Amino acid sequence: MKSVLLTLALAVCFFSLAQNSGIKQGDQALFKECLNQEDPYFCTNESFKNLISKLITPTLTQEIKNSTYKDGLDISILFISDEQGKVIREDIEVYCENKNLQASARYLISKLPAFEPKSDKHLTRQSVHVYNLTFIPTPGYESYMLAPPLLTNKRIGYERLATYKNCEGDLHESQICFHKKVFEVIRKNVTLPETLVSYTDQINVFYLVNTDGSFILVDVIGGTQELHKETKKLKEDIKRAFTKIPPAQPALIRGIPTIQDFNLPVKTSMTIKNYYGN
Repeated sequence: MKSVLLTLALAVCFFSLAQNSGIKQGDQALFKECLNQEDPYFCTNESFKNLISKLITPTLTQEIKNSTYKDGLDISILFISDEQGKVIREDIEVYCENKNLQASARYLISKLPAFEPKSDKHLTRQSVHVYNLTFIPTPGYESYMLAPPLLTNKRIGYERLATYKNCEGDLHESQICFHKKVFEVIRKNVTLPETLVSYTDQINVFYLVNTDGSFILVDVIGGTQELHKETKKLKEDIKRAFTKIPPAQPALIRGIPTIQDFNLPVKTSMTIKNYYGN
């Protein structure tokens, strides 16, 4: 029988949510028109990004095309909605090299209709909204579109990332400690398939730490075809493991608990002894 090892790849990064975020209504302020959608949180995020995309008019496209940032324009946005779901205008932050887009985005945010706020089960019903977006040109620089998440530069970050009380040290050390604890629960509760043929492979575990510190598994993406065959069972095992992860201290922005999303790369490999059939 092959012995399969599970190891942690320490390069942990953030990701853009797929349409199964697992965030329930009441955990974050949402667009009211999204409340009846299958995933209101995903709907809210995509709707807002579409609003920002529409600010890239033909005139602005020409302006960007003739600039030093014609191959990629970043815009980072942070705003807070209050207990009634209204945007707090004094707390709007927008960073962008193109000042026209920056001003247009700030004005758009200030005019947003009230969100459906967090439920009263939270200590604060204020919600933080953070978007780090990059626009890249289409062929011929005819227009600009949103770049995939992995190509996006992030200027707005968290004042505290999700962590555990006993994970002390600087930011880097704290995050390594945090992810090792998450990984250890996965390792103890997941039996990887023995059908893995390649010596090493990698799966990516996408998850959230909610505003209350609870963990939500979003998706698991496998590597090789052999591993893909077992993906359904693998997802079920990892989902079960996530129910056993103790709540963490949530991420903070402006002192407000904030949803944080992660991509945890996990490497799978057979032991050298069994790999060579000994």
